[in-house]
Amino acid sequence: MAEKDRIEGRCARKTLIQSVERALDILEIIGRADGPVKNCEIAARLGISPTTANNLIRTLYSRCYLDQHRGGRYSLGLQSFILGSSADIWRDLRLASLEPMRRLNIESDATCFLGVLYQYQLIAINRITSRSPISISIRQTWLDRYHSTATGKVLLSVLPETELDSFLKKHPLRRLTEKTICDPEELKADLAGIRRLGYAVTRDESGFGVSALGVPISGRDGRVIAALGITFSSYFFNDDYLQSQLVPLEKARAAIETKLRG
Repeated sequence: MAEKDRIEGRCARKTLIQSVERALDILEIIGRADGPVKNCEIAARLGISPTTANNLIRTLYSRCYLDQHRGGRYSLGLQSFILGSSADIWRDLRLASLEPMRRLNIESDATCFLGVLYQYQLIAINRITSRSPISISIRQTWLDRYHSTATGKVLLSVLPETELDSFLKKHPLRRLTEKTICDPEELKADLAGIRRLGYAVTRDESGFGVSALGVPISGRDGRVIAALGITFSSYFFNDDYLQSQLVPLEKARAAIETKLRG
């Protein structure tokens, strides 16, 4: 959904302060970009005049929420980093998973990923890259890949049926490869299989040549709060390899849950 449409959707629900909304949208646009962004690009994406965009950007820059680069481009500034670091609501989970994930990374020789589903986006809590050619971007570029990744599918599989149905109606399933499941009913059938198995497997669904395994992580009360996964080349994809990789993955899952309950 375009930034302008997203703003209009929010305003239709409740009267909001437009200047604050626009300033936050600017931070989100720049935060999601691959590099510094020009004022005119921000104005076009928000559907506002360059002058209005410039006034908002100038204010954010003066408060150190943005940094300015040559050519009139902007990136997030120091104050954005400070606030982001303070908003670590998953600190306990991050700390509990760090050492088990390091061991998993060594034993599996695969990239390890710990994710949570937050406001229907797949957020990385921890990530350790392997020495193999398959890696995951350090940026949060997988936010809408809940339906095409092993960790995302694990998290969707534990949603109550009514909540899952509501989610699938509101969030289109983006096609990433020819193997991406984009039909809601087909995805629901896949999620039912994940619940039976206790783990998720994907092959070439999020990217060609990329496969993954994922298992749920439960908190102290037994509810699933995260998913732990490993990503590897589809070249290795066969039953024997999957079963061998499930061993260190399950061991890491048990170690994290023990720390959380400890």
